[in-house]
Parts: sequence; structure tokens; C-alpha cells
Amino acid sequence: MAIERLTTERLTKKELNKLWNRYMWFNNGCTNFQNFYGNGWAWVLRPLFEKYYNKEGVIDGMLNQLDWYNSESQSASVIAGVLVGMEEERAVNGNVNQDAIRTTKAALQGPVAGIGDSVVQGTVIPLLLGIGISLTQSAGVLGPLFYIVSYLAFIGICSYILFHQGYKVGRQAMSALTGSAFNKLLEAFMLFGAIVVGALGANYVKASTALEWALGDSVISLQTIIDGIFPKLLSLGTIFLCYWLVKKKNISLVKMIFGMLVLVVVGTYIGFF
Repeated sequence: MAIERLTTERLTKKELNKLWNRYMWFNNGCTNFQNFYGNGWAWVLRPLFEKYYNKEGVIDGMLNQLDWYNSESQSASVIAGVLVGMEEERAVNGNVNQDAIRTTKAALQGPVAGIGDSVVQGTVIPLLLGIGISLTQSAGVLGPLFYIVSYLAFIGICSYILFHQGYKVGRQAMSALTGSAFNKLLEAFMLFGAIVVGALGANYVKASTALEWALGDSVISLQTIIDGIFPKLLSLGTIFLCYWLVKKKNISLVKMIFGMLVLVVVGTYIGFF
């Protein structure tokens, strides 16, 4: 049978929210090394295809979503919105073809991943985790609860807004997200994140030496001398050492942890720590 169009009605707000909800929770479904998140996209958009097409049209629409795809999931809500808008235009007016939709999807995933990884994965999540860890040390279970609630609230609100804005303005949404104003906002996020990470390192990385020696009737502590010159210097050095090992020497985190454990045991045994 040929592909038949069933209706030319626009998507209702309820239908749009249903599509967003499917994307929000299941966009990474059936992740595999053949097309990564492609299968999830086909499932997310299935209600749209079922509204506008007969069985053959649904199959065709879902098959066209199986291309290889990988991007940062929360920020990529804007891509989902753009694709929903384009698929609706294709079904209602026929002025968008499948090649344009597939090309748009492929072209946007890289830039969006760069933005999302910097803001969500590189800034927001470490910030929330840092606050959660701090709360855990003083308030127990409130730390994990804070992280779960704040993270879900953040990604839910951002995903909802990006999805609906992407739907409204299509590919033009990307020009707004990658403009100079957003770049300044991104720089501010990154600077703020660096400040917070530095503060967390100073508070929670406890590196000090127990070396001391007698000078007449007095006992001189090396740690006291270091603190007088540069407080938390050993903590800062430990942070940069770990960064250097991971970034420059490609040492795995597991090896680094065990190496630090051996260093602490040996250092404590000989009296350095």
C-alpha cells in the first residue's frame, strides 16, 4: 500500500507535551553501537507519525529516524523540537522533505553537543554534585535528595523550554543559542564553575605534612611554614598533580586512586603525612 496522509490538523499542545515527555525520559532508549541513540528517536516520534499517516507512513517515518545519532540529551531537546516542527510541516503542507529533516538532525547534533557538554555535563552537574556532597557531610541523606531533586528540576525545565522553542522557530533556534549573548553566558557559567571547583578543592582536598624538627627548645613544623607562605599549597599541588596525571599522562582514574592510596600509606609510614 502507498503512504497516505490522514489529517492536516496541527499538533495540539497535549500532543506536543506527549512528544516532549517521551523524549525527556526515553530518548536514549535502545542505545547501541550501530546507530547509538537512533532507535530512541524513532520511538519518540512514533505518535506524530501515527497522527498523520497510515501504517506505511508510520513505518517510513520511523525508518528515516534510524540514522546514527549522538548528542548531549538535555540540550538536544531543541533538536527534538526542530524535528517535530519540520515533520509537522512535511505532513501538513508538504513543503519539507525527508532529506532536509535528516540533514538538519545530523548537522545540529555536533554544535548542540558542544554547548550541552560544556553547560550541563561540565558545569551544572559538577556544581550540583559538589553542593550535594557538602550537604551529605553535614546533613546525611539530604545531600543525595538535593542532587536528585535539583538535577531533575533543572533538566526538566530546560528540556521543556528548549523543546517548545525549537518547535516554534525551527532551525532559527540554533542561531539564538549560538549567538554572542549565549557565548557570554557560557563564559560566565564556565568562570563561575571554575571558582566553585577551586573552592571545593580548597575545602575538601586535605593534603598536609607532619614533618617537623627541633631547633633548640622549639619545634618547627614544615606545614606551618608552608601555610605562612601559601595556605593550602599542598592541596593545590595535589589537585594539579591529579590533573596532570589524567590529562597529560592518560593515567586512568582507577590507577590514580590506587597510586594515591599507596603514596598515603608509604608517606604515613615514614612520617611525611
